[in-house]
Amino acid sequence: MQETTSSNMEITVSKPWGQYTVLHRAPGYLVKEIIVNEGHRLSLQSHLHRWEIWNILECDIAYLTTSQWIADASGGRHHLDCLDYTMLLPNTTHRIQPTQIHRVEAIKGTLKFIEVQIGETLDEKDITRYQDDYKR
Repeated sequence: MQETTSSNMEITVSKPWGQYTVLHRAPGYLVKEIIVNEGHRLSLQSHLHRWEIWNILECDIAYLTTSQWIADASGGRHHLDCLDYTMLLPNTTHRIQPTQIHRVEAIKGTLKFIEVQIGETLDEKDITRYQDDYKR
């Protein structure tokens, strides 16, 4: 992970899937610009302490996947059940609730969106990964 800071205190972090730039931070919310490179996707993940609102700026073919854990009939084992694939389009907004399992994938072209995180705890450590292409 590589971090760079510009003169207006924006922080850009390189990731294996692309990058994000923190545009603004204030108590209770955080604003990021996220860029996912073609052919890459974020980990299948959830957050305990925050809502996310995404405004899609640019994409050719990209998907949002949302899932949940389902208990088997005995109640003991759980499996991941894919509930929804949503094709992302420019100028659309998507809401991710706390604990909602989600992932975005840029199939063709670059995916660029603004993410607004809302909550009392806005920390990069607030992430549970269920599947990750980059073994994190």
